[in-house]
Amino acid sequence: MSWLQERQIDELYHRAVAAQAQGRHAEALGSLRRAESLLRAQTADDRVTSRLASLLYSMGSSLTATGEPKLAIKALEESERLYSALESHLGTDKPNLLADARARLAVAYAEHGSGASAVLKMEEAIGVYTALGAMQSRTASNPHYLDLARVLSLNASVLAKYGDPDLAAGSADRAVRMYLSQAEEINRLPDSRLHGMYLYRAITVAAETHAASGRFDLALTADDIAIAVKGMLGGDVVYEQARMGVHLEASGQIAKARVMLGQARQTNPAVATAAEQGFAGPHPVTLAAALQVAGENLHEILCDPRSQHANVCVADRCSPQAATLFAVRLARTALQIFPASPAAGSRVGLEAHFLFSLASRAGETNLRYRFGEYGPAWARVLLELVRVYHAGGHQGMARDLVGWSRGVLGNLQPYAHIDQDTEEIIQASLALHRRIGEPDLPTPGI
Repeated sequence: MSWLQERQIDELYHRAVAAQAQGRHAEALGSLRRAESLLRAQTADDRVTSRLASLLYSMGSSLTATGEPKLAIKALEESERLYSALESHLGTDKPNLLADARARLAVAYAEHGSGASAVLKMEEAIGVYTALGAMQSRTASNPHYLDLARVLSLNASVLAKYGDPDLAAGSADRAVRMYLSQAEEINRLPDSRLHGMYLYRAITVAAETHAASGRFDLALTADDIAIAVKGMLGGDVVYEQARMGVHLEASGQIAKARVMLGQARQTNPAVATAAEQGFAGPHPVTLAAALQVAGENLHEILCDPRSQHANVCVADRCSPQAATLFAVRLARTALQIFPASPAAGSRVGLEAHFLFSLASRAGETNLRYRFGEYGPAWARVLLELVRVYHAGGHQGMARDLVGWSRGVLGNLQPYAHIDQDTEEIIQASLALHRRIGEPDLPTPGI
């Protein structure tokens, strides 16, 4: 690569980053695409591969922001492949780059409606930071401290939409504490505004998830911070004020609520109404509430969202060695309550799927060597999840789970000729898959 071409690529990339920081993502995409064209014309080597992976990561971020999740997924999946290849080839000292690509890909999956894949891809990203010691660090001494705070903020938004709201609250709260503990240092950084945006994202999830579960003291603290952060970012705080007014009213602080809501309604009645409707719900069911519906006691894998040490991801629930056994219990519980409560059944069923997937990824002994015994429970709960999401009109989620189901069925196929129940599960699943159509994402490896 000539020095002139390298300079052109650098200028285009930095122009794009500057545009992204100001929220001008369409403009950023123009610069990134020109830089991509120049890079792909170069002879491939490790340096070119690394730069292309970084560029595609940035492109995926802007494509997600401009409402193009399919294109974002394509760019980010390539970025992940390139970073993964570099890591295995060079043993790169920057595994956080691969983690960030996975986190950004999870967000794109979520925007696309592929919620199960989004949650599990985010688990991969957090797993990298766990291996780097950032999850265990309570201070900024770890060089990946702020990287992890950003990923936990993104994780919270994905979990709030597709996972257990209690985990979303735990992830959001951890991210907020991490950012606030380093506020002075962050304010001196050139990308301080970007960190502020991730802080705002996390504090929004915290306010809404805590309020939805009746933890109004925590929600109101988060509301206060949200108003301050949004103001520092130069944004309109009417929605945040209205949301705080709604939370004050729900917590019984009527006089304060009237003042706050009155100001918001006077400034922008439509925005105030939107805040009230947002609190009215419906809200996603927590795993704790769903298990209560089932009369099942699995306190070992639940978390206390009030705790400063609350779980932040599915992997925090239990060890990989215990994941398969807990997944089987959750799968059986989900199948029992699906008919009476599809929402509670879906929550429990998804958590079963997540634990099965994490156990599989870790090579857990029961799932690896006794798949014929434990795999059918996974296949059954996926079959019911696909049915429920398809019937409810959530086609993105249904097709996403079809992909996971196909992966499980592929591993179950050798057992079909010796077990009639397994054969029936496979045939029922395949018939449903044919009605729904091809999954949008590649079949995951199980």
